Amino acid sequence: MMTKTVPLDVFQRERKRRIELEQFIKWEDELFENGELSTSQRLIARATRRAVLEGKPREDGLTYISMERIAERAGVSVSTARRGQPLNAKWKRYPITQESSGRMFSSS
Repeated sequence: MMTKTVPLDVFQRERKRRIELEQFIKWEDELFENGELSTSQRLIARATRRAVLEGKPREDGLTYISMERIAERAGVSVSTARRGQPLNAKWKRYPITQESSGRMFSSS
């Protein structure tokens, strides 16, 4: 049997992606284990974090996110999603940031 090797850059890229996915899964596990949050608050936090991670940062470093899209993904009304955002800012344990680039969310 012949062993195949991959180029170092491919290996490093895939390793980085695996670590990012493991961190995201750990974050979601901790979020959904938190009994202090309602189901809709958990879904809003997850949808917000995904929107930030998928978004493109503006020149000022903030990432525009669509409250309508977050509400749709979380299965809640836009007003419920908006009410949930101040909670996101207070969650020290569940920061809605992209740590690697320092991007923060903005609900404007």
